[in-house]
Amino acid sequence: MKKQPNLLDIPEINLDFVIDEINKNIFDEKIWIGEKMWKVAEVTYSYTSKNKKTGNDLKINGKKINLNFTLFCEIGGLNLDDFDNITDDEKIIKILQARDNLEKKIFDKMRLISIFKKNIKNLNLNGTDKLKAEIIYDSLNEKNDLLEYCLYGMKYELEKAGIKPYFSKMEEIETDLNLRRIDKKVFGGQVVDNPTEINLSYNNLVDFFVKNKEKLTKQEQESFKIFIKKIASLPGCKKLKITQKPKNRLSKYNNLTVKDIHYIPIFNEFTKMLGLGHKAVQNSEAGSISDGPNTIEFPTSKEFKTMKVPRILSLNSHEIESHSVNDENNKKILGNIRGAKSTEKEEGLAILMENLLKYGDGILKVDKNTGKKIIDLEKCDIPDSIVKTLIGEICNDEELLEYFKLKSKMGGLKISPKEAFLRAKRSNKSGVQHKDTSYARGFIKVVKSLNKSIKSGKGINFEDLFLGKFGIKDLEKAKKIKEAEEIQTILPQFNSERILYIMETGDTSESNFLKDFQKKFPFINLGNMLAESITSETNEKILEIIGELKKT
Repeated sequence: MKKQPNLLDIPEINLDFVIDEINKNIFDEKIWIGEKMWKVAEVTYSYTSKNKKTGNDLKINGKKINLNFTLFCEIGGLNLDDFDNITDDEKIIKILQARDNLEKKIFDKMRLISIFKKNIKNLNLNGTDKLKAEIIYDSLNEKNDLLEYCLYGMKYELEKAGIKPYFSKMEEIETDLNLRRIDKKVFGGQVVDNPTEINLSYNNLVDFFVKNKEKLTKQEQESFKIFIKKIASLPGCKKLKITQKPKNRLSKYNNLTVKDIHYIPIFNEFTKMLGLGHKAVQNSEAGSISDGPNTIEFPTSKEFKTMKVPRILSLNSHEIESHSVNDENNKKILGNIRGAKSTEKEEGLAILMENLLKYGDGILKVDKNTGKKIIDLEKCDIPDSIVKTLIGEICNDEELLEYFKLKSKMGGLKISPKEAFLRAKRSNKSGVQHKDTSYARGFIKVVKSLNKSIKSGKGINFEDLFLGKFGIKDLEKAKKIKEAEEIQTILPQFNSERILYIMETGDTSESNFLKDFQKKFPFINLGNMLAESITSETNEKILEIIGELKKT
């Protein structure tokens, strides 16, 4: 068993020592928070209602259960292999043992976080060390909040798993209040309280309905309209005219499909061109594409056997040129430690990169006061996670499940309606989980921050968004650390944009691409770094990749 550090007993501790211990014990070098505990901190739970070994339904007292696989199995150590052959009492005992294992791991992490926070407080720091300590302290607070959130939600997860622990009405009210308190602090709270988010949700839902309503029967269309009307009736909804989306530059390549044996090497070429150590790999246990400290994991399931060219280019912009670049820069500034609210900024930036690739300068508008090109939020694709969260806030459970069923029939879900419902309700009984709003909220914050910088010429610019895995409020501190310590960071090369430019124009000239790029996006000032990245060697690689993409 890994020996826990006794930092409080060490008479002299400097910041480098504390950072090293935090890197090893909280932000593990291989898996964030170690032993898959990062899934608790990220609230990326998955559920199962079947025994994967036998394919049989999981049941207790004759009723089918929905087991939080992440918490009870992956972290708690519950083995479902013999679940079909044991009694209900034995099943309950095994689930409760897994709960106990999970809670012990959480309490161990919370104890360590408390020790590290005390040590940081006791250090007499100045300069960049003080800035680093402030970022780390806020990050540890956030991780502690997320672990606490998991603990409060455990009784609800037990209920889904077929176990009804004693839970008085007063306890339930208190638990709900604590969940809402942490939810608001970490994820921003209710969408229904934010007029901007309400209006973006309304526009998003109407736009989706207009484009996909023919997939529903007349009766189903009327049922879906009820959800639109519910949002329209909210006090903050202005029911603005729906903004026409710009032309999708990628759609013409939807007929081009690439097999996994070819697209995995393509992603590895993208990482090599950036000088990254990250490697694209396939993982049979992965349920979705995810980025890690050194890898980008792709599932091996049927839907990932092939991939359309638009998705390949978008994923490069999202996963490699955003997440992997930030991961590499983060290591140079603060090791494995991620800042508080880093998920918001990370996902917001990645979604912005996707929008820039998909629509080009079609999502820009001219600011009336400065005459500068800024990003028009209403023309962008906004993650619909914020819509489903709002629906969950204003509807009961039965209505929320019906919404997911209709959305699925219209082609708007990548997972089943039941999975979407459980994901929205994770750790909650009376409300919904707001972690998924981080994507939309992060995107809105990134765009607003960037537009403010473009108009004023001050603050966080586009390049600063790639300093590492920091929240927007910590980017100024990260920038000061980088400059004071003369840290050399890397920036995206916009290789998907280069590929698209060549495929659209047939022009392989490096200088022509740079001129076109700067004209489209004047606020992206990568200067010599982008020009230097476009060499005859990288251009040759780009042409090879295009050749692979065009093979059907």
